Amino acid sequence: MQGSWRGLDVYRFAGEKLAIVFSYAPILNRYFLSAAMLP
Repeated sequence: MQGSWRGLDVYRFAGEKLAIVFSYAPILNRYFLSAAMLP
């Protein structure tokens, strides 16, 4: 029982991190594209 709860916590933690990454993705994409445009 304890192990399954820990697994759920890990999935929730990963989900929160993914949500943060996806919310920042457009900004990072714009930054990397502008950096790639530089000579």
